[in-house]
Amino acid sequence: MTIRVIIADDHAIVRQGIKAVLDNEKGIEVVGEAANGSQAVEKVCELMPDVVLMDVRMPGTSGISAAKSIRMARPEVKILALSAYGSDEDVLASLEAGVCGYVMKDMHPSKLAHSIKTVYEGKLELDPSIAQRLLDKAVTDIEASSKPELKLTKRENDVLQLLGKGLRNKEIAAVLWISEKTVKVYVSNLLKKLEVESRLELILKATELKLVDLDKEQV
Repeated sequence: MTIRVIIADDHAIVRQGIKAVLDNEKGIEVVGEAANGSQAVEKVCELMPDVVLMDVRMPGTSGISAAKSIRMARPEVKILALSAYGSDEDVLASLEAGVCGYVMKDMHPSKLAHSIKTVYEGKLELDPSIAQRLLDKAVTDIEASSKPELKLTKRENDVLQLLGKGLRNKEIAAVLWISEKTVKVYVSNLLKKLEVESRLELILKATELKLVDLDKEQV
């Protein structure tokens, strides 16, 4: 079976270069070209390709907007984004628009056919650097969501920072111009909110949650 491909890119020399590469690949046929997003949508409806190789940033109708239109009109058509830009904004917007893959224009030409075949088979294809970045972001988001949401008042935070610097209640009271008894109330509140039983545990947990930095210069 031959995979029918449309190349959408606003630079003719890029389209010609990609076509030259794909013309040497067995099982892939370039059936049309488009210079912008609007043309890409029209060509898809006219030629019924299997895969659209879509530049993300094009004048007029962008590749992302075109991808949305194509997914609505011809959901069976697979879209592979090919871009010189790999920002999180471009990648996430493209994936939300329904592309099946996102690769970079600086990829080795020999890998392009593999990427096209991958999305044709219904699999996700991502440039390795993009995949790693998205994975790192996902791990960071999971770690952040697992941390308890702490709502400290400004004064509680002030007390916590001074505790992190090793100050005793009397010293904290002097710095903040409050009574030592009031400091004890704030410390008690902090113990409850961070769910610990001692000042040492309080500082260790606050450091773990990056609420204070023990490496800062001691006062």
